[in-house]
Amino acid sequence: MSKISEKAQELGQLLINSEEYLKMEKAEESLENDEKAVEMLNNFEEKQQEFANDRSNQELRTELQSLQKEMLKNDKINNYFQTQQQFGKLMDTINHEISHILNPDQGCCSSDEGCCS
Repeated sequence: MSKISEKAQELGQLLINSEEYLKMEKAEESLENDEKAVEMLNNFEEKQQEFANDRSNQELRTELQSLQKEMLKNDKINNYFQTQQQFGKLMDTINHEISHILNPDQGCCSSDEGCCS
């Protein structure tokens, strides 16, 4: 196995043991155990797919917006989305660091995450 593959596996292990990933996994499990929350998510995804096929349907747009507001009132759904977002930020930071190493002349990022050091 090449050194790069070894380091990629090592990074993968660090990621699945990270606080962000573990919180996301716990939130997903909690969500999956809530039938009402799963039903809400499935209904939203169905309507979202319908809307993707007919973006001019204002009635469907309004229904989607209403479903989204209702969904975000559910603590388990909201928590899951927040933990997904936190893990996504971690992944973005990692990707940015790798990109910065590969392209150091590309300049600094616009965030305050210290990625220009």
